Amino acid sequence: MPLKWDCMEAVAGVGLGAAACLVATNPLAGLVVAPAVAGAKLFGLFGSAREKHGLESEKELARIRAAVLAAWRHEDPIGQFDVESADKALNEFMEAAMPDAMTLGKLVATPDYPSEVVALVLAQLAKRDGRFGRDGIETKFANVVIGAALAAALANQDYTKALTVPMLIGLGQGMAELLAGQAKQNAAMAAEFSELKAMLRGDAAGRRVEVAGVDPDLVIEVARRTLPEVADASQAMMALREAADELIRLRAQAEGGTNLGALVDEAVRRIAERTEARDFTGAASAAEAFVARWQNDEAERREQGRQAGLKLIEETIAAQLRVPDVARAAEWIERRVALEANAEPAPLAALDCEWDIWRERGRDRGLNLDLAVAIELALRVLGRSGLDADEKGYWQVNLGLATQRLGERESGTARLKAAVAAHK
Repeated sequence: MPLKWDCMEAVAGVGLGAAACLVATNPLAGLVVAPAVAGAKLFGLFGSAREKHGLESEKELARIRAAVLAAWRHEDPIGQFDVESADKALNEFMEAAMPDAMTLGKLVATPDYPSEVVALVLAQLAKRDGRFGRDGIETKFANVVIGAALAAALANQDYTKALTVPMLIGLGQGMAELLAGQAKQNAAMAAEFSELKAMLRGDAAGRRVEVAGVDPDLVIEVARRTLPEVADASQAMMALREAADELIRLRAQAEGGTNLGALVDEAVRRIAERTEARDFTGAASAAEAFVARWQNDEAERREQGRQAGLKLIEETIAAQLRVPDVARAAEWIERRVALEANAEPAPLAALDCEWDIWRERGRDRGLNLDLAVAIELALRVLGRSGLDADEKGYWQVNLGLATQRLGERESGTARLKAAVAAHK
């Protein structure tokens, strides 16, 4: 086991950063930290804050490294696990898996620290490398080394407090950069919106939208979601027309119905409501929920239909036995087995179970009619094409057993001779 893994700088940085965030995001500091300050940006802040404390920082990092190594040796005292790939993966994805500064600070302040931070980081790691989402060496390794780094870093309160000022300055600068970038982006979006609105107003699609009572701003918002930017006027116009037609159709069906039943009408109304409220994710979720409802309803209807069919077939079998027409009864028994198994033709294994029921009832209760049904069932199977030698032999034995038992109850010998022939 090497004394220093590739991931050590990353996990030590997480530990120090978490401890610093606990102070920097404390309400007493008077700073509201932007949630977007995370990942590589947050790592950069940790690094610059540590550099200001030179030798003291190096000593703290060395202490955290020692704590992490000790924790892993406790987990794996004889070095049985090969953690090289886990180490490389953790080093590669650690920055991307970092929580934002505010979340990190809040979690460190909870009673369940560091387990909650570890769980959050592991969940993010699993999105980037599936091995961290399973109960394997990667997950075990990450659990131990990240947890140990966090606990060790927070243990040195004096050093944590020393990072407070540079961390506050860095987080404040991060906030300013984010706000400036957002303002620039908002200005660009406003200019683009005005351009699209003018294009829609000057096209026939704009008049259709007005007549239908659809909000033009909604048309523009839907169109913009299909275009990364208004770089091509003809493409933008096509997107606007497509969005206009789609929203007009949706509103018309929401108001006038679809002629496809109450469930579909309700679904279209709900989707239209969410879409007009600009809750596009909610509209998609509602659509999926209604599909699930339809599938459940359809499954229930199919099951009800199947049960009704089985009941009708049972009554048909009983009526045929009252005639009695044993051959027709056996035919309907085979149909019932096929419907129960949802397979055509009826599976041989299921027919064998059915044959057992009729033969045993006829044998044990003295019901000759039931034995006759068992004989007909065997004859129907033997009349199938495509049986192999073993299947034919098995059903010849079934035929012989039922025929023999019925022959033993009759005065003539015809059944017994037929049974002998079947066995042969």
